[in-house]
Amino acid sequence: MADQKLPLSAYAAEAGTYVYQSVTHSLMRKCPEKSRWRGHWMLACGTVMMLTIKTFGLRWFQTDNIYPIYNPQRWIGYVAAGFILYGIGDIFIGRWRAQKEIYKETKFNDLVFPVLIVALVLSGLAAHILRYCGFGLSCHYAYALHVIVASPLLLIEMSFGKWSHMVYRPVALYFRAVRERAQQQAPAPEAVPNAI
Repeated sequence: MADQKLPLSAYAAEAGTYVYQSVTHSLMRKCPEKSRWRGHWMLACGTVMMLTIKTFGLRWFQTDNIYPIYNPQRWIGYVAAGFILYGIGDIFIGRWRAQKEIYKETKFNDLVFPVLIVALVLSGLAAHILRYCGFGLSCHYAYALHVIVASPLLLIEMSFGKWSHMVYRPVALYFRAVRERAQQQAPAPEAVPNAI
């Protein structure tokens, strides 16, 4: 199968695999550390919510309008920030306690990503709160810090660091499912008669 082209039908039939793996993180549920799935899922969900907002809804979110507390624009951001902080908090607590095998060998580079995420979320929340409180200059400083933290996080960490597995892992599972489907659809090799 390595030298054969996979049929387009296999790619189309398994398209849902990418979405399913991206949304559920189902393989993580098989991890012996069962409690890690919830924090991991919430971190990923909050991150995808924020990326979706920034990619498709920036004009709605980045506005001079002051919305009341019950406006959905505010609550989507609050929920996403809460999910991210929960997931990162779970990581920090696990690394601080270092009781589980996965956290016993924590190094400085293992903390760069969670620290950047916390700085990003807190600076974004600070800019939001300062803006709603009417502290314009302080809001601008907080927003500048937010952009300073977001730039390396999005340009480097998301593309080449720990965040990249959020995209690459479901893609790898998708291609594995495509290959397995193609193998199931492939006709059985014809039997070659024994030559005497």
